Amino acid sequence: MPFHYTLHIEHYTLAKWGVLSLFYKAPIFLYHHVATSGDPAMTVSPEAFRRQMEQVAGGERAVSLKGWVEALREKRRSLGRPVMVTFDDGYLNTYTEAFPVLRRLRMPATLFVATDWVGRRGSLQWEHLREMASQGWTIGSHTKSHAYLPELSPSKREEEIAESKQILEDRLQRPVTLFSYPVGGYTEEIMDAVQRAGYHAACTTNRGNPLLFHLYRLTRIKMTEVSHPWVVWAKTSGYYEHFKRGKPSH
Repeated sequence: MPFHYTLHIEHYTLAKWGVLSLFYKAPIFLYHHVATSGDPAMTVSPEAFRRQMEQVAGGERAVSLKGWVEALREKRRSLGRPVMVTFDDGYLNTYTEAFPVLRRLRMPATLFVATDWVGRRGSLQWEHLREMASQGWTIGSHTKSHAYLPELSPSKREEEIAESKQILEDRLQRPVTLFSYPVGGYTEEIMDAVQRAGYHAACTTNRGNPLLFHLYRLTRIKMTEVSHPWVVWAKTSGYYEHFKRGKPSH
């Protein structure tokens, strides 16, 4: 049975936060490139990234997305007000720039990899992924080819979703339970396919209604170069997404 939509009320302490807690949504940060140059919509400089992560680490709120998901699946309440950090695609600068910062701060992170991209110029190698996984990073699937799933046939979707999982598990010798939709696109049928493939949760961007919660459509907050403490605080508040208009799911 698919994981049904419900109000997002798993992560609050009502006595402490009152009625606002009913609207609290645990923030999941999204990064692509951490680099000194690149598309501003996809790139955060190493200095801005460091400041953002130090602010989150200072609040001692960073948790593993995988651990948070498993707590939900087992119906255990999360403690505190968590923040989770994710990266999409698998660029080399995730290893050279982001990995050392998070290792120094002892912060967990999740990396969603398009398996066909591994080994390409500017992308991560398998040895990088194995090292990151050994240091506590969660490696998830971002399909094989980074295809936009709503445009594919059902059989091709199944291949992109299931085979990427098998490749990662074979190469890394550890279970892969998290998935990220390329460009955020999904449908009800695609969410069902992800669940059938054995994933426990899936991330999108800011597509869909932020007031509704679904383990196979976890919305995320795209991080930008702006790293003023008040902006980062707003993005970690748990209410930031309610002030953004959600995009269509596909």
